Amino acid sequence: MHQLDIVETYLYAPMAEELYCWALEGVHKTSYECWRLLSNLYGARQACFAWKQLFTDMVLAFGFTAVNLDGTLFVLRDVATNHVIIICLYVDDVIVAENWYMQKKLEITNEGTPHWHLAVKYQFNEPKTYILATQQEYIKKVARTFGVDPDLKKGLKPQIDPKFTVDPEDIPNDEDVDPELHTLCKGLIGSLLFPAGWVRPECSYHVNRLERHAAKPWTQIYEAAIRVLKFMVANKRAGI
Repeated sequence: MHQLDIVETYLYAPMAEELYCWALEGVHKTSYECWRLLSNLYGARQACFAWKQLFTDMVLAFGFTAVNLDGTLFVLRDVATNHVIIICLYVDDVIVAENWYMQKKLEITNEGTPHWHLAVKYQFNEPKTYILATQQEYIKKVARTFGVDPDLKKGLKPQIDPKFTVDPEDIPNDEDVDPELHTLCKGLIGSLLFPAGWVRPECSYHVNRLERHAAKPWTQIYEAAIRVLKFMVANKRAGI
């Protein structure tokens, strides 16, 4: 397994539209000279989509199959040898089981066995028969942001008070929503969604339940979200 970084990612994708820009300062040019872009640049609205389409077309042409709807996970299986290549893409960061094919097509920095990827820490046992994925540092960062002790050793169980209920009368009207509480609650629940959906599945039900009320929160919702955060902090070494 290798962690790869694609060098100058967006520049590989050709510009499908006819788009022009002014020549850069310091370049000899006439007064009204402009240039037509032949490839995408960072900052162009279509750059990310064009790169994604280029990468997808490249791996599909080689025989890979996209195994999820958003086309970020690709698998190639040789039936004769039962050899499998798996590629996971996130913009310019790639985790791949084999990298010989991509090195022929793109300039790649091979960062070796993945230990950190998208705020997730990967730990391998010595024979590399299993992988542990955790988000200790991310959870501690979220804790500090929302005033929770990042070294908390004991959190309340279960993650949400068993007596927690949502009374329709508690849901505020649009004009009654506290803007400060709305910002805090939206940021907190949004921060919890990442680990809950990745390495802390035991919290996913509770976080998704709270997320339904992030648009119009009240104090009880924020307090419940803080309790979930404390649970994650107290068990920050847990993972999958």
